[in-house]
Amino acid sequence: MGFPKLFRTESIFLSAAGFIEPIVKTLPMDYAIEMNRLIQLQMAGCDRVAQPALSKPQNRGGSPLASFQRDIKPLFRELDHDKMMSWFDLWDHAQVKANADDILTRLEEGDMPCDEAWPAERIEIFRKWFEEGAQP
Repeated sequence: MGFPKLFRTESIFLSAAGFIEPIVKTLPMDYAIEMNRLIQLQMAGCDRVAQPALSKPQNRGGSPLASFQRDIKPLFRELDHDKMMSWFDLWDHAQVKANADDILTRLEEGDMPCDEAWPAERIEIFRKWFEEGAQP
């Protein structure tokens, strides 16, 4: 009888994706999404391969979710990074996510970064990222 075509084709794509998963996990989200799209394009001529729709995660309004790599990490200067290293690494997603509530409070109070307060637009970018689940 065999497997239904959809199940078989999805399993082929997922098998290929499984082999590259360790590499993809080390990439920023945008690069990982692009890598998956390139694999799909490479396999597009194969009638046995499904083309699952991959899109950037979106919020309820339909706009892309804020990303740590794309939106948050660039907000922190090397000076900020160096000054905070004795507490946590501002360039590490997991550490910033774990401390995001405290970071946001300090940003709003104007005592972080140490030499000048962020403008409201930067604080709003950080707040959006935090409220949307602190994506990598």
